[in-house]
Amino acid sequence: MWVGLVLLLAFIVDALLGDPPYGLHPVRLIGRFIKAVETLLRKTGPPTVATGLVLVLITTGGVLLVYLGVRHLLGHPVLEGAWDVFWVYSVIAFRDMFDHVEPVREALDREDPGEARKRVALIVGRLTHGLGREGLSRATVESLAEGLVDGLLSPVFWFVAGGGLAYLLGHEELEWAVSLAITSRVVNTLDSMVGYKSPDYVLLGRASAGADDIVQFIPARLSIPILFIAATLLGYNGLRGLRIAARDRLKHPSPNSAHPESFIAGTLNIRLGGPSLYSDGIHEKPLIGGDLPPSPRHIEDTKKITMLAGIMWVVVAAGLCAVLY
Repeated sequence: MWVGLVLLLAFIVDALLGDPPYGLHPVRLIGRFIKAVETLLRKTGPPTVATGLVLVLITTGGVLLVYLGVRHLLGHPVLEGAWDVFWVYSVIAFRDMFDHVEPVREALDREDPGEARKRVALIVGRLTHGLGREGLSRATVESLAEGLVDGLLSPVFWFVAGGGLAYLLGHEELEWAVSLAITSRVVNTLDSMVGYKSPDYVLLGRASAGADDIVQFIPARLSIPILFIAATLLGYNGLRGLRIAARDRLKHPSPNSAHPESFIAGTLNIRLGGPSLYSDGIHEKPLIGGDLPPSPRHIEDTKKITMLAGIMWVVVAAGLCAVLY
C-alpha cells in the first residue's frame, strides 16, 4: 500500500508544482554530475565505448549511492517516505511537459512565429530557426508524444517493476522501486547529454544511448494501448491510431520514439517525421502518420490525449502496487 501511496503523492506534487527552476533540483544536479564525470574521463585519453560504459556506471551508481545513503541516515519511516516522495516527484516530468508546450500553441495562435521558435527551442534538440507554423507544430507534437514516455511512463514503469522485483526477492519494496525509477531518469539524462552520433560522442555516448533504448523499450510499447484508451475515451479515432502505429512504429531510427508518435499521428491523421535540422546537420526522418499538416489545434489535441493517458497510467500503476505488494 505504501509503495502506491508514495507514487500517488509524488504525482500530485508534480501536478501542483511542476519543476520549479532551482539549482538544486536532483535532475539538474545529475546533469552537472554527468558533465563532471565526462570531463574527468576525457582527461584519461581519447573517448572509447568502454569509457562511455564507465560513464554510465559511475553516474548511475553515484546517484543511487546518494539516494540510498541519505535514506538510511534518516532512519525514520516518515522521513524516509518523504525522501522517497521527493525523489519520485523529481524524476517524473509530467506537468512541466504541458507548461512548456502551451506557450508554443499560444504564440502560434497569435501569429508570432518568433516567440514560438524560442519556446520550441526549450523543449527539442533540433534547431528551430526557419521553422514555420507546420514545422513548429510538428516539433511540439512529437516532443509531447515522446515526452510522455521519457517523463512519465518509463520512470513509473520501472518504479512498479522495482517494487515487484524486491517483493519477489524478499527485499524492501519502496527502496527498490525508487531506485529503479531514479535509474531510468539517470539513463535518460545521459542519453540526452551524450547519446549523439557526432564525432565527439559517437563512441563515448554509445553505451548511454544503448542503455536508454533498453530502459524505454517496454514503456514505449505500452504507450500505444494506454494512448488508445485515452484517445478513444476522448472521442478521437483510436482504431486509426492503432492501425498507423502498427504500420509506422518501427520507422524511426530510434527503436522506441516512433511508438507514441505514430499513434498520435494516426489518431489525429497528421503527418509527422521528415527533415529536422540539428547542430550536426539535417536528419532525414521517415514520414509517419496521416495526410494533414500539424497545426496548433493538433498540439491541443495531443495535450488532451497525453494528459489523460498519463493520469490513467499512474492510477493503474498505484493500484498494481497496492494489490501486488
